[in-house]
Parts: sequence; structure tokens; C-alpha cells
Amino acid sequence: MCAQVKRQQDPEGLLCATLAYALERMGSLADVCAICDAPLAFGEASILPSVCGRPLCAHQLETFGKLLVGATCLAARADVLDLLVATTRLAARSRRAADILQPPCVLDGTSVDAAAAAKILDRFPSFEKIHETARNDGQSAAGFAAVESALLKVDKQAPAALRWIMTSNKAHLVALPPNMRLLERIAPEARCRQFIMLSQPPARQARFAALKARHGSKFAWHGSPAENWHCILRSGLRSASGTKLQLHGAAHGAGVYVSTSLSYSIRYAMSARRQHRGAAPEPETPQFNDSFFGSPDLRIIALCEVAEVPGITKNSNIWVVPDEDAVATRFLFVYRGEALQARDAAGENTLAPAFDREVRARVDALKSARRPVTPAPRTEPPPPPELPPAKAQRTQGPLGAPPKWLGKTGVPRIMSEFQSLRRWSTAPRVYDLELVGDAATTWRFSVADFDNDCPAGRDLNNDLAQLSQSFIRMEITFPSDYPTRPFFLRCVSPRFCWYTGHVTAGGAICIEALTTSGSPGSWNPSLNVEAILHTVFANFLDTTSQLIRTATGPGGRSGPLRVDLQRRYCRDPLQEYTAHEARSAFDRMLRHHAANGW
Repeated sequence: MCAQVKRQQDPEGLLCATLAYALERMGSLADVCAICDAPLAFGEASILPSVCGRPLCAHQLETFGKLLVGATCLAARADVLDLLVATTRLAARSRRAADILQPPCVLDGTSVDAAAAAKILDRFPSFEKIHETARNDGQSAAGFAAVESALLKVDKQAPAALRWIMTSNKAHLVALPPNMRLLERIAPEARCRQFIMLSQPPARQARFAALKARHGSKFAWHGSPAENWHCILRSGLRSASGTKLQLHGAAHGAGVYVSTSLSYSIRYAMSARRQHRGAAPEPETPQFNDSFFGSPDLRIIALCEVAEVPGITKNSNIWVVPDEDAVATRFLFVYRGEALQARDAAGENTLAPAFDREVRARVDALKSARRPVTPAPRTEPPPPPELPPAKAQRTQGPLGAPPKWLGKTGVPRIMSEFQSLRRWSTAPRVYDLELVGDAATTWRFSVADFDNDCPAGRDLNNDLAQLSQSFIRMEITFPSDYPTRPFFLRCVSPRFCWYTGHVTAGGAICIEALTTSGSPGSWNPSLNVEAILHTVFANFLDTTSQLIRTATGPGGRSGPLRVDLQRRYCRDPLQEYTAHEARSAFDRMLRHHAANGW
């Protein structure tokens, strides 16, 4: 197409410029933010198109990211691909495949049982070898065509199997470069591969951040057999207590089990056939290729960050976290067979001050790391010189800049965010967005359909179902100099129980990010409506229970958002909060937190 446009002497060169930019951009999808083109924080390519730390980008990728999978192999890391294939193969060959091979294998629209999937995956080559061959042939990396060609040699369904593995994976996995590796004393590069792992969706990440900000956090280990990681990478760490996925007893209660001791977690990272010697033995799994991850006895241990929420059971070095959202996986350590022994890790306790300092310093270094994006080599000549300079610049590579509306102020910024919020498509559902009167500075919208899989979300949905109004009506008021100062956010109706869901007695939203206190958690102009709403909706379902103190003394215990159906605080739950009520309650909240902190 580009050559044809050039022959026709197109005066603008639009088609040529568009094609050149698309070819260039596809080669760096996994290196930069898939939404705004900003360099990714970790300085290495991910297996899937990923986003920067901006909540808006995270939301947009969650909504539209399925459309971006087509070119992922162009920049994917071979070691990440090998790890994903290895964990999927081990899950398919397990006696528990029906439970842990989730989602089920679907190849080109046809369901395939675990045995058939294992037979295909057994013949997979090493992607590290494929990429090495590509480099020896003078290519910077093996593109999708080279990968597909190598897979077709082993099985006609192998490319479809790879696409299923990639598209079903929700984790953001990045191999740590040598200068960013952790704990080299027990995890040298020759014996261990290290990855940073981010598997939480934006809403869950926002909830963890809120819990961490309130309660602080510690690090802890989690070990699980390698065959379990196919499912963990796709759904995150979940409590298996009392379910068919449970491998061990729940002596310390239900929840996610972690340990401050690495040597303790190691035993749970062994394969299931080695953990249960009295049970029917698992069939031996042969080595399937010569990659690091081809070993039949992989050991995978995760280093997690745990928000110290109330309710955590701490028994010596065993912690049981009942709230899944309070656990965020940070790093993966992958060993082969006996490469890691319990005696080697006896001194690696996450509560040791030196350990905590090392890990947090490395996390901070990863967050600040930025790598210049190198565009993929062009296969076509540059656009014709007739292009205006501004258009020519857009074809030179990733844009490297956030959306233009983030730089606006006042009404233009407000209306740009208004249009952006109208495209909200995640749960809970935001709809009926409208301007109040002729002014653009006041919005009203409805919120409904909270997560039914979460007990707090289910309770809130049930409360709303008992009203003739089965939604929450909310209002935003912007200052004239927005985003220099934050907007004011309140609930309009129904009326809620006091101290629940971080909603004040007057309906105003209690969140430090909507204040100008000057602390790190307060408002800054880089925030926006969507980012705040993600946090607010997560706070609605906050199950933390603590004594709330007011200016006159103890007020009551906090909890997730509940409608005042018992009419303890008002005669009619559908009576609207007034703007005066909301402002007064918000001012009281500011005075209280100014005196007592957040």
C-alpha cells in the first residue's frame, strides 16, 4: 500500500504515513504504554501490551486491550513465553487438570481436553532458542511469523495453543534484568529466573493501594506447585480454603496463606506428587525442551506485599490473610528441581529490617526506571517530504506523551473528562451521566451493579434492590481552576448508614486525594475523575472495621457501604442529601483529620 501511495504522488501521504506508523508502533507495543505511549516503568518488554501507572490508561486497556493481542510476539520476551508454556503444560498433565487448567483450552474455537493440550505442549520448542536463531540470522528478535513457522513444524495446532495461552493470561510478567535482580545470595542467575508480576486488575489494585495506605504493608513468601501457576497467573492469588483447589489443611483458618520464612514456603513449592507421598502418585512429567523452564520439577515462589489489615492471623511465621485484596504479588522466583534447598534459605526472613530495605529499594528503583524506546526497524521508506512537520513527527515513533486533554485547564479539561467518563464500561456500571443545568462544572451520574462475587458488593446490591431506586446517584462539582484544585464528590441518594463505605454523614466522600492537605496522598493535577472513582468504588466495599472517632468522641465502627434500610439516621432512605449537608460534613471531616491525621 505504501509503495502504491508513493507511486501516485499523494500530496499529503496520509495512507503511507498511517501504515508506516502502524508498522513501527506494532513493534513496540510491549515496550511502552499501549494507551499513551509513555515508556513502561520496568524498562523491559512484557508478554502482553501493558500500560503505565495512570489509572485512566489501566481502565482503557482493561476495556479495549483484547484488541491489541495480534502483534504481541513481535516484542515478547522469550523467557516469559517459556514460563507460560511450562506452567500450562504442567497443569494439563496434572491429575487435577480439570480443576486447575482454567480457563479450559480452546483452539480456534474448539474445546480441547487436558490430555490433548498436553500432547501439543509436550512438543513445544524453546522460545529462547527461536530468538537466538533469529539473532544469529541478523534479526533483532523473532517475529510472529518466525515463531509460527517453528510451531507449525511440531503440530498444526501449536500456533493456536500459543495464542490461547497468551490471550488467556492476565498477568503482566517482566523478566528482571541483571542489574535489578533481588537476593543474589540465594537466587543467582545460573540457578534462578526472576520476574516482576502484576496480576491485579485496576479496581483490585486500587483497593490494595487504599488498604496499604491505611494499614501499612509487609512482605511475605508464597509457595505453590508449578502446575498451580497457570491458574494463579490468570486470576491472582485466591483463598482455596474449603474448595476443591485446596491441597493442604487450613489449620489456621480460611484465607491466603503466606509465610515470612522462605525456607518454610519452599516445601509448598514442590510438585504435588512429591508433597503427598501417601496419596496415589502423580505420573512422572518428562522434560519437554532444553530451556531453563523445560524441567519437570520447577519450583515457583512468589514474594508478595501484604497490607496489614485487621483480621490477619499470625502464628509464628505463618500468616493467613482472609481478604484476598490485601495480598499483591510483586516478584516471582523460578528454580529448577533441587536448585533451592530449605537450608540455603534459612536466614531469609521478610521481617528482617535489612531484607525489607533491600526489597523496597529495588521496588523504588524499578518504578523510577525508564528505558528509551527503540522503534522497530522500518520495512518501508519514510513518508514523502511533502508531509507537514507536525504529521511527520507523529510517524517517527511512539508519541511519548499523555492525551492532550490532561494538559488542559478549566472547562475544556472538564468537558474532555466528561466525554471520557461516558465510555466507562467496567463494574460497577456508571450510566446516566448528565450536566446539571447549563453549566459544565456540575455533573450527576448513577452507579449500580457492584461485584456480586464480593460479599460486600453482594450486600450493597441487595440493599439497593429493596429500594425503588436500585442505584446510587452521585454528583461532582468542579472549581473554576480545575485541575489546580480538586473537585467535590458526594452521594445524592439513597441515604447510607454512618461510617460505612467512607461516606460521611452528609453524603460527602471521605478520601484524602480530594483534599489539599499537602501530604503525598492529597490531590495533585495529574489525577482525574476516573482515577478517583476507581478508588472511591473500592472504598465502598472496604471491609475494614475500626472505631471511628469524631470531634466529640467515638462515633461508631466502620465497614462496607450499606443503605440505611432500618431508618436509624433518617425517615426515608431515598431522601436526598442536600449540598449543604455534604459540605458541612466534609468540612468537619477536614478539621478532624487535620487534628488527628489520616
